[in-house]
Amino acid sequence: MGLFKDAPTPPNPILTGAVQTATNVSTALANSYLNNVNQQTPYGSLTNNVTGNYVLTDPTSGAQYNIPRWTATQSLTPTGTASLGQSQEAQLNLSGLANQQSDFLQTLLGTPFDPNRGGNFNANQYLQNNPDVAQAAFTTRSSTFNPEAYLKAYPDVAAAANNPSMNPNGLSPQDFARLHYQQSGQQEGRMEGFPIDPYGFAAQHYAQNGYNEGRLGSNAQLSQMGDEQWDAIRNQIRSANEKDKAKRTV
Repeated sequence: MGLFKDAPTPPNPILTGAVQTATNVSTALANSYLNNVNQQTPYGSLTNNVTGNYVLTDPTSGAQYNIPRWTATQSLTPTGTASLGQSQEAQLNLSGLANQQSDFLQTLLGTPFDPNRGGNFNANQYLQNNPDVAQAAFTTRSSTFNPEAYLKAYPDVAAAANNPSMNPNGLSPQDFARLHYQQSGQQEGRMEGFPIDPYGFAAQHYAQNGYNEGRLGSNAQLSQMGDEQWDAIRNQIRSANEKDKAKRTV
């Protein structure tokens, strides 16, 4: 026997790697449970649950580990639901408005100026001179939700918004109207769209269609429509509005 002892047996690298992998997996699993905590926020609750597993196989050792699959579920309060709906509606309205106005500007800027077309556009005169446009302007409904118009059109919803037993969370009438339409009004067949601005409709029609159709933007040239013809279109508009009102009160 010499002065030095025999060298120790070196560790098996495969076994060492397998132990390290097992330790790493255990640490990762512990962290997933520590990090996926349930939360209570002013907007509602966030719940994290294990909804499944998948098997991870160590290619070196062949060891298998069950890895949990987590699912996060966000449950909103009525106020949070109304706030989210209002925010999404605002984004949708703004994007729709941006598309509408960009089309309007593209048409307007791409239209050559003609000094013989009557000068500055006059929406009131344009509607008077074009009864078909006037009828469309006064009967077309907006495609965006208007809470004030919704409350005015449906007095029962307005009354419920001011009734603590029907509105226990104390939502504003506007938020209550939005929530009511989302949860029940749409299924009940209530309308979300209400009369649009006729003058804005007239300006858009002139820029997109009227100019190319040869219509006048103002009364530089007098309208050829007589009083009887204009009275007739007024009666048509009034009749259409009365029929629409009757449908909303059914």
